[in-house]
Amino acid sequence: MTRTTAVRVAAPLLLLGVVLAGCTTDEPGNATAGTTTAGTSAAATTTKSVPTTTASSGPSLADVKTCDIYRELASQLGLSKIEQADKDSCYADVSASESVQFDLHPDKGLADYVKNAQTEVSETTVNGRKALLAKKALTSTSCVVAIEVTAKSRVDFVGTSNDSLDKSCENAQKVAKAVEPKLPK
Repeated sequence: MTRTTAVRVAAPLLLLGVVLAGCTTDEPGNATAGTTTAGTSAAATTTKSVPTTTASSGPSLADVKTCDIYRELASQLGLSKIEQADKDSCYADVSASESVQFDLHPDKGLADYVKNAQTEVSETTVNGRKALLAKKALTSTSCVVAIEVTAKSRVDFVGTSNDSLDKSCENAQKVAKAVEPKLPK
């Protein structure tokens, strides 16, 4: 099994582990004010739950279709074998031994990025947006460019190569720069 194939298998498992680690046993629902009484009166006040709206004027990260964007940029970036990994993730080959995965993290910001013991993380920007560059993210030759969409959401570009950390980072950065203008502002 090639290292690129191993990373394709390991990346979703790592992502699943991070997601599961963030799970809680809290019950879902909307927080609402309880009933109150004044003095000895049994009269209670009730509250009505009102849904909140966002101030965003454009599409949300949930509207981003990772593989559609990859297909649109395929000839410009030299992408092939574009495959949907799951609803929030898409793989594409850059060469026979290199690939870049595009992952959406609608509930995790840059501050939530989880690194392993060997990962070297530095702050950077991509087309003016806050970002992280994580060298040796999954393996000694993998590289992640994580771009902030909001304080609590991000997208990751995971570059992998069978033999070159520099090539993985170069590919992840090139794809991140091309995709960034298509992300919600």
